[in-house]
Amino acid sequence: MTKSRLAPLVLLALLATSCEAPPESETKPELPPGVSLLVKGLDLQSLLSQLQKFEGSPLAQLAEEARSRTRHCKGKVTGWSASLELSEVMASLQCEEASSHDPKHLDTIRSLQGTSSLILTTEIKELGHGILTSDIGPSGSIHGTLSVPLPEPDSAWSILIPSPQPPGPPALDSSAALLYGRFRSDGGLRPGAFVQSGSQGDRLMGLRSELFSGLLFDGTWEFAFYPPGPGELLLPWAVAVGVRSRKAAVAGVEGWIEDLAQRWPLTRSLRQGDGVDGVCLRDLNVLPDLAPCYHASETALIFASNDRALDLTADPDRAPHRSLDASTPTGFITRFDRFPPADESLRKSRDAERDSVPTTYPYSRLEIQPTREARRLVFNLEAVATERRGEMAP
Repeated sequence: MTKSRLAPLVLLALLATSCEAPPESETKPELPPGVSLLVKGLDLQSLLSQLQKFEGSPLAQLAEEARSRTRHCKGKVTGWSASLELSEVMASLQCEEASSHDPKHLDTIRSLQGTSSLILTTEIKELGHGILTSDIGPSGSIHGTLSVPLPEPDSAWSILIPSPQPPGPPALDSSAALLYGRFRSDGGLRPGAFVQSGSQGDRLMGLRSELFSGLLFDGTWEFAFYPPGPGELLLPWAVAVGVRSRKAAVAGVEGWIEDLAQRWPLTRSLRQGDGVDGVCLRDLNVLPDLAPCYHASETALIFASNDRALDLTADPDRAPHRSLDASTPTGFITRFDRFPPADESLRKSRDAERDSVPTTYPYSRLEIQPTREARRLVFNLEAVATERRGEMAP
């Protein structure tokens, strides 16, 4: 079976699934190392049953094994793993009454769970302990929060600290997007700060240039991944960043292109007429379908992977997704219900001669809303289970 190119996104989404995050002062001194998990047995069965619908995938096999091993648990199920590997976490699941978990650590986790279906704690690199609490519905749908310590201002994670000011107006069409997000970072947007001096991104693409220092940006950023067209090997994508001055932004981009042309072979092509006006860089020969373009509006710089992606950002017949329009201050959405045809298109482009089994997605969408609560960064999460024929809607 050809593995889905989009399926890893599901794993990332599910690992971030989590009701109310406990205050940092209650948990930080006592949280156990590694990954600790405590979940109500019946709710775990609902979740594992849903994960088994990733038919033919390693995750489905792990879920089947864990479900068989825990289906007779009378109360809760616990798990602990020193490793972050999903397979080891799943293999550690056992009935609470037979748990080999450190009793002190288990008492700590139990005290934090409250009425939630599930609690999971884990160490997150550069952040510290994260706490996930979740309610799991009979269909396997998930509603909850992921709470982490507030990132340091110079950390790459700081880009996810929400500003008290709402983001600028939407610059990208999101109506057909597979993944979409719009956000305003509290500390502004400084993409160059996350690129090490002398790194490949710095040497080849000049990502520590003045353009990427953040001086031009107002902190708003937006992204979209769109379904691939016939023959495309990668998903078309676009990124928009809010700017304080269109004139200064254009000058910054053009200066960056001139500098880039000194170190990288490219052809600068003016784009006018039908579609969105802009400039495209051709002959980079870095990745398939990559001929990046940019367009400057009065409020945003739009960067797209190629001509078609740039046109997809501005479809006049489509309105932004209802849950992420201009009235929504911040958020991200993944539309798993749109993945199957995109998978099939990529499969045909890459493996035209190979038979494969289509990937199924047991969740239709994942929505994430970051908020700031005291000294913690909290992600409010909702993963909606896919309705199947013969199944009751949640």
